Amino acid sequence: HYETPYFFSSLALQKTDIVSIELKHIFRQSDRPFIDLLDRVRNNQIDAGVLETLNSRYIPGFQPDVDDAYITLTSHNASSYDLNAQRLESLPERVRTFKAKIVGDFPETAYPTEETLEFKKGAQVLFVRNDLSPEKRYFNGKIGCRRRNLRALQG
Repeated sequence: HYETPYFFSSLALQKTDIVSIELKHIFRQSDRPFIDLLDRVRNNQIDAGVLETLNSRYIPGFQPDVDDAYITLTSHNASSYDLNAQRLESLPERVRTFKAKIVGDFPETAYPTEETLEFKKGAQVLFVRNDLSPEKRYFNGKIGCRRRNLRALQG
């Protein structure tokens, strides 16, 4: 029996020498006040000043221009899938489907994306994994936009 329902109560973890690693450099942000604001939210240190700053950025009814590359944060994957489907459907081009060609022993957990992707010209693309190859061609959070038609591969 475990003391709690959480993984850290497991006997295996209690017998493991845990190495703690703290990352100190922020690569994707350089705006110090914004970094401090994010840290306050992450550490649940929200006060009236933090709320005022966040609320000052809220624009009721805001609709970004179609050509602007905004990201919508959602609390659940299902919400983001629904939003992505709606936005893809709203684009005038026809859908092109691409299926990955898997070569060798390549586990699904290592795929850089879903095995089958649907695109339309003008679709915004967000990478959700890092390129682990030496080339480092993309990273989690990199945004792009499909500007031209590509030939969909069959099979």
